[in-house]
Amino acid sequence: MTKRMIMMLLMMAAVIGGVIWFQMFKAKKMAEFLAGNAAPPAMVTAMEAPESDWQPQWHAVGSLRAKQSVNISSEVAGLVAKVGFTSGQVIKRGDVLLTLDSNTAQAQLQALKAAEVLAASTLQRDLQQYRVHAVSRAKLDADEADLAVKKAQVKEQRERIAQTRITAPFDGVVGIRHIDEGQYIRPGDVVTSLTNHSQLFVDFSLPQQVLAELESGQPVRVRVNAFPEEDFAGHITALNPNVDAASRNIQVEAQMDNPQGQLLPGMFVQVAINHGTLQHAITLPQTALSFQAYGATIFLAKAEQKDGKELWKAEQVFVKTGAKRGDQVAILEGVKAGDKVVTSGQMKLRNGTVLVIDNRVEPSNDATPMPQDR
Repeated sequence: MTKRMIMMLLMMAAVIGGVIWFQMFKAKKMAEFLAGNAAPPAMVTAMEAPESDWQPQWHAVGSLRAKQSVNISSEVAGLVAKVGFTSGQVIKRGDVLLTLDSNTAQAQLQALKAAEVLAASTLQRDLQQYRVHAVSRAKLDADEADLAVKKAQVKEQRERIAQTRITAPFDGVVGIRHIDEGQYIRPGDVVTSLTNHSQLFVDFSLPQQVLAELESGQPVRVRVNAFPEEDFAGHITALNPNVDAASRNIQVEAQMDNPQGQLLPGMFVQVAINHGTLQHAITLPQTALSFQAYGATIFLAKAEQKDGKELWKAEQVFVKTGAKRGDQVAILEGVKAGDKVVTSGQMKLRNGTVLVIDNRVEPSNDATPMPQDR
Protein backbone atom coordinates (compact mmCIF):
# COMPACT_ATOMS: atom_id res chain seq x y z
CA MET A 1 0.00 0.00 0.00
CA THR A 2 2.80 2.38 0.91
CA LYS A 3 4.59 1.58 -2.34
CA ARG A 4 1.48 2.40 -4.35
CA MET A 5 1.06 5.76 -2.66
CA ILE A 6 4.67 6.62 -3.26
CA MET A 7 4.34 5.68 -6.94
CA MET A 8 1.16 7.72 -7.26
CA LEU A 9 2.74 10.77 -5.66
CA LEU A 10 5.75 10.48 -7.93
CA MET A 11 3.53 10.23 -10.98
CA MET A 12 1.50 13.28 -9.88
CA ALA A 13 4.68 15.25 -9.24
CA ALA A 14 5.92 14.31 -12.71
CA VAL A 15 2.64 15.40 -14.33
CA ILE A 16 2.57 18.71 -12.44
CA GLY A 17 6.24 19.33 -13.24
CA GLY A 18 5.58 18.61 -16.88
CA VAL A 19 2.68 21.04 -16.98
CA ILE A 20 4.75 23.76 -15.32
CA TRP A 21 7.66 23.14 -17.69
CA PHE A 22 5.34 23.27 -20.68
CA GLN A 23 3.82 26.58 -19.57
CA MET A 24 7.27 28.07 -19.04
CA PHE A 25 8.43 26.76 -22.39
CA LYS A 26 5.33 28.20 -24.11
CA ALA A 27 5.82 31.60 -22.47
CA LYS A 28 9.46 31.67 -23.52
CA LYS A 29 8.64 30.82 -27.13
CA MET A 30 5.81 33.35 -27.18
CA ALA A 31 8.17 36.05 -25.94
CA GLU A 32 10.70 35.08 -28.58
CA PHE A 33 7.99 35.15 -31.23
CA LEU A 34 6.73 38.58 -30.17
CA ALA A 35 10.27 39.92 -30.00
CA GLY A 36 10.90 38.71 -33.49
CA ASN A 37 7.67 40.25 -34.78
CA ALA A 38 8.03 43.82 -33.42
CA ALA A 39 6.34 46.62 -35.34
CA PRO A 40 8.40 47.61 -38.39
CA PRO A 41 9.93 51.11 -38.52
CA ALA A 42 7.57 53.86 -39.70
CA MET A 43 8.58 56.00 -42.67
CA VAL A 44 8.04 59.71 -42.04
CA THR A 45 9.26 63.13 -43.12
CA ALA A 46 10.92 65.38 -40.56
CA MET A 47 12.54 68.79 -40.29
CA GLU A 48 14.44 70.84 -37.75
CA ALA A 49 12.14 73.40 -36.15
CA PRO A 50 13.27 76.80 -37.52
CA GLU A 51 13.01 80.16 -35.79
CA SER A 52 12.00 82.83 -38.29
CA ASP A 53 10.64 86.34 -38.55
CA TRP A 54 6.90 86.44 -38.15
CA GLN A 55 5.06 89.50 -39.44
CA PRO A 56 1.40 89.59 -38.36
CA GLN A 57 -0.82 89.99 -41.39
CA TRP A 58 -4.41 90.30 -42.41
CA HIS A 59 -5.42 88.19 -45.38
CA ALA A 60 -8.32 88.67 -47.75
CA VAL A 61 -9.46 87.68 -51.20
CA GLY A 62 -10.70 90.14 -53.77
CA SER A 63 -10.87 91.03 -57.43
CA LEU A 64 -9.24 93.51 -59.78
CA ARG A 65 -11.06 96.43 -61.36
CA ALA A 66 -9.79 98.68 -64.14
CA LYS A 67 -9.06 102.34 -63.51
CA GLN A 68 -11.20 103.20 -66.56
CA SER A 69 -13.45 100.84 -68.47
CA VAL A 70 -16.42 101.55 -70.75
CA ASN A 71 -18.52 99.90 -73.42
CA ILE A 72 -18.30 101.87 -76.66
CA SER A 73 -21.73 102.28 -78.26
CA SER A 74 -23.36 104.43 -80.92
CA GLU A 75 -25.59 107.39 -80.08
CA VAL A 76 -27.31 107.36 -83.48
CA ALA A 77 -28.52 104.79 -85.96
CA GLY A 78 -26.70 104.31 -89.23
CA LEU A 79 -24.73 102.19 -91.63
CA VAL A 80 -21.13 101.41 -90.64
CA ALA A 81 -18.86 103.02 -93.22
CA LYS A 82 -15.46 102.30 -91.62
CA VAL A 83 -14.09 100.46 -88.59
CA GLY A 84 -10.89 102.10 -87.35
CA PHE A 85 -9.56 99.47 -84.97
CA THR A 86 -8.82 95.78 -84.58
CA SER A 87 -9.64 93.64 -81.56
CA GLY A 88 -7.08 94.03 -78.77
CA GLN A 89 -5.45 97.12 -80.28
CA VAL A 90 -3.81 99.75 -78.07
CA ILE A 91 -5.23 103.16 -78.94
CA LYS A 92 -4.89 106.78 -77.86
CA ARG A 93 -7.51 109.24 -76.75
CA GLY A 94 -9.25 110.82 -79.76
CA ASP A 95 -8.50 107.98 -82.18
CA VAL A 96 -11.46 107.30 -84.49
CA LEU A 97 -12.94 103.89 -83.73
CA LEU A 98 -15.97 103.90 -85.99
CA THR A 99 -17.43 106.04 -88.79
CA LEU A 100 -21.06 105.81 -89.89
CA ASP A 101 -22.35 106.79 -93.32
CA SER A 102 -23.16 110.53 -93.13
CA ASN A 103 -23.95 111.43 -96.76
CA THR A 104 -27.62 112.12 -96.04
CA ALA A 105 -26.77 114.12 -92.94
CA GLN A 106 -24.20 116.15 -94.90
CA ALA A 107 -26.82 116.98 -97.52
CA GLN A 108 -29.24 118.11 -94.82
CA LEU A 109 -26.48 120.25 -93.35
CA GLN A 110 -25.96 121.99 -96.69
CA ALA A 111 -29.68 122.69 -96.92
CA LEU A 112 -29.75 124.12 -93.42
CA LYS A 113 -26.69 126.28 -94.09
CA ALA A 114 -28.40 127.66 -97.21
CA ALA A 115 -31.48 128.46 -95.14
CA GLU A 116 -29.21 130.20 -92.61
CA VAL A 117 -27.64 132.33 -95.35
CA LEU A 118 -31.10 133.27 -96.64
CA ALA A 119 -32.27 134.19 -93.14
CA ALA A 120 -29.18 136.38 -92.65
CA SER A 121 -29.77 138.15 -95.97
CA THR A 122 -33.44 138.72 -95.12
CA LEU A 123 -32.45 140.22 -91.77
CA GLN A 124 -29.95 142.60 -93.41
CA ARG A 125 -32.48 143.73 -96.02
CA ASP A 126 -35.24 144.31 -93.47
CA LEU A 127 -32.77 146.10 -91.22
CA GLN A 128 -32.06 148.66 -93.98
CA GLN A 129 -35.79 149.09 -94.60
CA TYR A 130 -36.42 149.49 -90.89
CA ARG A 131 -34.02 152.43 -90.81
CA VAL A 132 -36.21 154.25 -93.33
CA HIS A 133 -39.35 153.10 -91.51
CA ALA A 134 -40.39 150.79 -94.36
CA VAL A 135 -40.97 147.76 -92.07
CA SER A 136 -42.09 147.42 -88.50
CA ARG A 137 -39.99 146.44 -85.50
CA ALA A 138 -42.02 143.25 -85.23
CA LYS A 139 -40.86 142.21 -88.69
CA LEU A 140 -37.24 142.82 -87.70
CA ASP A 141 -37.66 140.77 -84.50
CA ALA A 142 -39.15 137.92 -86.51
CA ASP A 143 -36.20 137.99 -88.89
CA GLU A 144 -33.72 137.87 -86.00
CA ALA A 145 -35.56 134.96 -84.40
CA ASP A 146 -35.66 133.10 -87.72
CA LEU A 147 -31.89 133.54 -88.17
CA ALA A 148 -31.24 132.27 -84.63
CA VAL A 149 -33.39 129.18 -85.35
CA LYS A 150 -31.51 128.51 -88.59
CA LYS A 151 -28.15 128.80 -86.83
CA ALA A 152 -29.32 126.41 -84.09
CA GLN A 153 -30.48 123.92 -86.72
CA VAL A 154 -27.08 124.07 -88.44
CA LYS A 155 -25.31 123.51 -85.11
CA GLU A 156 -27.64 120.62 -84.27
CA GLN A 157 -26.98 118.98 -87.62
CA ARG A 158 -23.24 119.34 -87.18
CA GLU A 159 -23.55 117.61 -83.80
CA ARG A 160 -25.47 114.78 -85.44
CA ILE A 161 -22.75 114.42 -88.05
CA ALA A 162 -20.13 114.41 -85.28
CA GLN A 163 -22.01 111.55 -83.65
CA THR A 164 -21.40 109.44 -86.73
CA ARG A 165 -17.69 109.39 -85.76
CA ILE A 166 -17.00 107.50 -82.52
CA THR A 167 -13.67 108.37 -80.92
CA ALA A 168 -11.78 106.92 -77.95
CA PRO A 169 -12.51 108.84 -74.73
CA PHE A 170 -9.17 107.83 -73.14
CA ASP A 171 -6.02 105.80 -73.76
CA GLY A 172 -6.50 102.06 -73.46
CA VAL A 173 -6.96 98.69 -75.10
CA VAL A 174 -10.05 97.90 -77.14
CA GLY A 175 -11.80 94.59 -76.67
CA ILE A 176 -13.34 92.24 -79.19
CA ARG A 177 -15.09 93.96 -82.11
CA HIS A 178 -18.84 93.36 -82.33
CA ILE A 179 -19.63 95.09 -85.64
CA ASP A 180 -18.48 94.99 -89.27
CA GLU A 181 -18.39 97.46 -92.13
CA GLY A 182 -21.71 97.64 -93.95
CA GLN A 183 -23.66 96.64 -90.84
CA TYR A 184 -26.63 98.72 -89.70
CA ILE A 185 -26.50 99.62 -86.02
CA ARG A 186 -29.05 101.21 -83.72
CA PRO A 187 -28.51 103.65 -80.85
CA GLY A 188 -27.06 101.84 -77.84
CA ASP A 189 -25.60 98.93 -79.81
CA VAL A 190 -22.23 97.98 -78.27
CA VAL A 191 -19.35 98.34 -80.70
CA THR A 192 -16.54 97.16 -78.39
CA SER A 193 -15.11 97.77 -74.94
CA LEU A 194 -12.29 100.11 -74.00
CA THR A 195 -10.18 99.48 -70.90
CA ASN A 196 -7.30 101.37 -69.34
CA HIS A 197 -5.55 98.91 -67.02
CA SER A 198 -2.25 100.74 -66.57
CA GLN A 199 -3.52 101.10 -63.01
CA LEU A 200 -5.89 98.72 -61.27
CA PHE A 201 -8.13 98.88 -58.25
CA VAL A 202 -8.31 95.94 -55.83
CA ASP A 203 -11.67 95.43 -54.13
CA PHE A 204 -11.73 93.28 -50.98
CA SER A 205 -13.33 93.10 -47.52
CA LEU A 206 -11.94 92.86 -43.99
CA PRO A 207 -13.67 92.20 -40.64
CA GLN A 208 -14.86 95.27 -38.76
CA GLN A 209 -12.57 94.57 -35.77
CA VAL A 210 -9.49 95.62 -37.79
CA LEU A 211 -10.99 99.00 -38.70
CA ALA A 212 -9.00 100.89 -36.06
CA GLU A 213 -5.70 99.82 -37.67
CA LEU A 214 -6.70 100.50 -41.28
CA GLU A 215 -5.85 103.77 -42.98
CA SER A 216 -5.56 105.26 -46.43
CA GLY A 217 -2.10 104.84 -47.94
CA GLN A 218 -1.35 101.60 -46.05
CA PRO A 219 0.76 99.21 -48.20
CA VAL A 220 -0.76 95.97 -49.46
CA ARG A 221 0.72 92.97 -51.25
CA VAL A 222 -1.25 91.25 -53.99
CA ARG A 223 -0.74 87.77 -55.44
CA VAL A 224 -2.51 86.06 -58.34
CA ASN A 225 -2.35 82.41 -59.30
CA ALA A 226 -1.50 83.36 -62.89
CA PHE A 227 1.90 84.57 -61.61
CA PRO A 228 2.44 82.55 -58.40
CA GLU A 229 6.08 83.59 -57.97
CA GLU A 230 5.42 87.34 -58.11
CA ASP A 231 4.16 89.83 -55.55
CA PHE A 232 2.50 93.05 -56.69
CA ALA A 233 2.64 96.12 -54.47
CA GLY A 234 -0.21 98.55 -53.93
CA HIS A 235 -1.72 100.81 -51.29
CA ILE A 236 -5.12 101.42 -49.77
CA THR A 237 -6.95 104.33 -51.39
CA ALA A 238 -10.37 104.26 -49.75
CA LEU A 239 -12.48 102.66 -47.02
CA ASN A 240 -16.21 102.33 -47.45
CA PRO A 241 -17.92 104.63 -44.93
CA ASN A 242 -20.44 101.86 -44.13
CA VAL A 243 -19.97 98.37 -42.66
CA ASP A 244 -22.01 95.63 -44.31
CA ALA A 245 -24.73 94.79 -41.78
CA ALA A 246 -25.01 91.21 -43.05
CA SER A 247 -21.33 90.20 -42.90
CA ARG A 248 -19.95 92.90 -40.53
CA ASN A 249 -17.16 93.46 -43.05
CA ILE A 250 -15.88 96.73 -44.40
CA GLN A 251 -15.24 97.18 -48.11
CA VAL A 252 -11.67 98.31 -48.89
CA GLU A 253 -10.27 99.70 -52.14
CA ALA A 254 -6.57 99.56 -52.98
CA GLN A 255 -4.72 100.77 -56.05
CA MET A 256 -1.73 99.25 -57.81
CA ASP A 257 0.33 99.99 -60.92
CA ASN A 258 0.20 97.58 -63.84
CA PRO A 259 2.69 99.08 -66.33
CA GLN A 260 3.37 95.84 -68.20
CA GLY A 261 -0.28 94.89 -68.44
CA GLN A 262 0.26 91.49 -66.83
CA LEU A 263 -2.88 91.68 -64.73
CA LEU A 264 -6.39 92.02 -66.11
CA PRO A 265 -9.59 93.37 -64.57
CA GLY A 266 -11.78 90.70 -63.02
CA MET A 267 -8.90 88.52 -61.82
CA PHE A 268 -9.20 86.76 -58.46
CA VAL A 269 -6.44 87.91 -56.08
CA GLN A 270 -5.14 87.26 -52.58
CA VAL A 271 -4.35 90.34 -50.51
CA ALA A 272 -1.99 90.55 -47.53
CA ILE A 273 -1.65 93.60 -45.27
CA ASN A 274 1.09 93.82 -42.62
CA HIS A 275 0.15 95.11 -39.19
CA GLY A 276 1.77 95.28 -35.77
CA THR A 277 5.49 94.70 -35.11
CA LEU A 278 7.85 92.08 -36.49
CA GLN A 279 8.11 89.05 -34.19
CA HIS A 280 10.33 85.96 -33.92
CA ALA A 281 8.66 82.58 -33.68
CA ILE A 282 9.25 78.88 -34.26
CA THR A 283 7.22 77.84 -37.28
CA LEU A 284 6.11 74.41 -38.42
CA PRO A 285 3.95 73.19 -41.29
CA GLN A 286 0.38 72.60 -40.17
CA THR A 287 0.68 68.93 -41.25
CA ALA A 288 3.03 68.36 -38.29
CA LEU A 289 0.26 68.97 -35.75
CA SER A 290 -2.48 66.68 -34.53
CA PHE A 291 -5.40 68.41 -32.83
CA GLN A 292 -7.16 66.46 -30.11
CA ALA A 293 -9.87 67.34 -27.62
CA TYR A 294 -7.18 67.72 -24.95
CA GLY A 295 -4.83 69.89 -27.05
CA ALA A 296 -2.40 69.97 -29.96
CA THR A 297 0.44 67.46 -30.17
CA ILE A 298 3.43 66.76 -32.37
CA PHE A 299 5.97 63.93 -32.60
CA LEU A 300 9.64 64.66 -32.09
CA ALA A 301 12.28 62.43 -33.66
CA LYS A 302 14.76 61.54 -30.89
CA ALA A 303 18.13 60.03 -31.77
CA GLU A 304 19.47 56.99 -29.86
CA GLN A 305 22.66 54.97 -30.30
CA LYS A 306 22.22 51.21 -30.77
CA ASP A 307 25.01 48.88 -31.86
CA GLY A 308 27.05 51.91 -32.91
CA LYS A 309 24.27 53.18 -35.20
CA GLU A 310 21.94 56.16 -34.88
CA LEU A 311 18.35 55.12 -34.32
CA TRP A 312 15.42 57.56 -34.45
CA LYS A 313 12.41 57.05 -32.19
CA ALA A 314 9.14 58.95 -31.89
CA GLU A 315 8.25 60.98 -28.81
CA GLN A 316 4.86 62.68 -28.54
CA VAL A 317 4.73 66.13 -26.90
CA PHE A 318 2.05 68.76 -26.30
CA VAL A 319 2.47 72.19 -27.90
CA LYS A 320 0.79 75.58 -27.67
CA THR A 321 0.05 77.11 -31.06
CA GLY A 322 -0.22 80.74 -32.13
CA ALA A 323 -1.20 82.51 -35.34
CA LYS A 324 -1.29 80.85 -38.75
CA ARG A 325 -0.05 82.06 -42.12
CA GLY A 326 -0.52 79.96 -45.23
CA ASP A 327 0.74 76.42 -44.54
CA GLN A 328 2.60 77.49 -41.39
CA VAL A 329 1.65 77.82 -37.74
CA ALA A 330 3.60 79.52 -34.94
CA ILE A 331 4.58 77.33 -31.97
CA LEU A 332 4.61 79.23 -28.67
CA GLU A 333 5.48 76.37 -26.28
CA GLY A 334 6.62 72.75 -26.43
CA VAL A 335 9.30 72.95 -29.13
CA LYS A 336 12.76 74.51 -29.21
CA ALA A 337 14.57 75.76 -32.28
CA GLY A 338 16.55 72.87 -33.79
CA ASP A 339 14.29 70.07 -32.49
CA LYS A 340 13.64 67.47 -35.17
CA VAL A 341 9.88 67.35 -35.77
CA VAL A 342 7.90 64.77 -37.73
CA THR A 343 5.98 66.65 -40.43
CA SER A 344 4.01 63.80 -42.02
CA GLY A 345 3.23 60.15 -41.35
CA GLN A 346 2.49 60.67 -37.66
CA MET A 347 -0.93 58.94 -37.82
CA LYS A 348 0.79 55.54 -37.46
CA LEU A 349 3.12 56.60 -34.63
CA ARG A 350 3.14 56.13 -30.87
CA ASN A 351 5.80 56.77 -28.27
CA GLY A 352 8.89 54.68 -28.98
CA THR A 353 8.09 53.85 -32.61
CA VAL A 354 11.28 53.45 -34.65
CA LEU A 355 11.45 55.99 -37.48
CA VAL A 356 12.88 55.99 -40.96
CA ILE A 357 13.17 59.61 -42.15
CA ASP A 358 12.67 60.10 -45.90
CA ASN A 359 12.36 63.73 -47.04
CA ARG A 360 12.17 63.13 -50.77
CA VAL A 361 8.51 64.25 -50.76
CA GLU A 362 7.88 66.93 -48.13
CA PRO A 363 4.56 68.55 -47.18
CA SER A 364 3.90 72.12 -48.28
CA ASN A 365 5.42 74.73 -45.98
CA ASP A 366 4.68 77.99 -47.82
CA ALA A 367 3.81 81.15 -45.90
CA THR A 368 1.76 82.44 -48.84
CA PRO A 369 0.45 79.47 -50.85
CA MET A 370 -1.62 80.02 -53.95
CA PRO A 371 -4.59 77.89 -55.05
CA GLN A 372 -3.90 75.67 -58.05
CA ASP A 373 -6.46 75.97 -60.82
CA ARG A 374 -4.63 74.27 -63.60
